[in-house]
Amino acid sequence: MPKVRVYDAPAGCTMGLDEEVRACHQQFDRAVEYLQSAGQDIVRFNLGWDMREFAENPTVREKLGSAGVKILPMITVDGHIVIFGAYPNRATLIALFD
Repeated sequence: MPKVRVYDAPAGCTMGLDEEVRACHQQFDRAVEYLQSAGQDIVRFNLGWDMREFAENPTVREKLGSAGVKILPMITVDGHIVIFGAYPNRATLIALFD
């Protein structure tokens, strides 16, 4: 089973975002919850309160150091960065487990 990790920007909420971006975040949140309830190995980390995970993961630390927080969210599968800079749609997220 693949290990999917989502590294989120430090923003803790979607206040101030336009309606389309907020809807995208909500759809992504629901897709992650669905995958977790189905037993898939997907975990989220937020830069605002999971700084240690960002600092201790060399792949994430290197990419973040070279590109800055604008590349978040970042998604890894088995330690390899597969998506960064935007949340994927539900179908793309689910396909990471195929």
